[in-house]
Amino acid sequence: MSIQALIFDVDGTIAETADIHRAAFNQSFRARGLGWVWDRKIFSLLTGQLTDLQKLQTYNRTVAKLDSTPRLSLDDLRQIQADKTRRFVRLVKGSHVALRPGVARLIFEARHENMVIGALATGPRAEFDALMLHLFGYDALALFDCIRTREDMGKPEKLNPLYRSVIDCIGVEPGRIMAFDDCEFGVLSAKLAGMRAIATPSLYTSSQMFKAADLVISDLGEPAAPFELIRGKQGISDFISPQFLNGLDNGRFKAA
Repeated sequence: MSIQALIFDVDGTIAETADIHRAAFNQSFRARGLGWVWDRKIFSLLTGQLTDLQKLQTYNRTVAKLDSTPRLSLDDLRQIQADKTRRFVRLVKGSHVALRPGVARLIFEARHENMVIGALATGPRAEFDALMLHLFGYDALALFDCIRTREDMGKPEKLNPLYRSVIDCIGVEPGRIMAFDDCEFGVLSAKLAGMRAIATPSLYTSSQMFKAADLVISDLGEPAAPFELIRGKQGISDFISPQFLNGLDNGRFKAA
């Protein structure tokens, strides 16, 4: 069964954005006079929380318990969340964040092969748009046939329905879709939705196991800069291409 569509997770998969998010949170905390500072260790512990609000709620409960201080209200946390988004958009515009290896090449090759391309992000649409504009330029959004972000997640906020929403939007049966994600939970959600999934661990997810992934690699690779194989058998190439993906059906691509 040939691959007809690709779905990309955004943060961590298309680009390493975690430290920009972390900086935006810390700026918001300082602006409100909070003593909160999220270093890499703290932010890593919060990566299991899907959305910004869930991260804030988890940290708020933990701090209140440890310091015996009153928790911030849900309204306070939502204000911080909104301020963080505004700051992230500004930081992205002035940042040096770049596409991860192989992403642009694969997207353009897939376009040439008439594959359908979807994207999903657990952050708000404003962050997605700012990042894509920075990475791809003024026509960035035309690269994707379907985009789903936090506003499309519903309540409770879960990743599985978000993946299924992209599948419904692009109109391709799950078995013909390859998903790309940098976190274990995202890969599992893609697999539960019936898709195949390739994991490309990022800065904050490199210690995760990715047991559900069909292939775990350092990045998507380039012809002159092959990916590092972490788990699985790459078969016909050292970089991900439409031809590589369709090698799945010929037995040339098998998970270990």
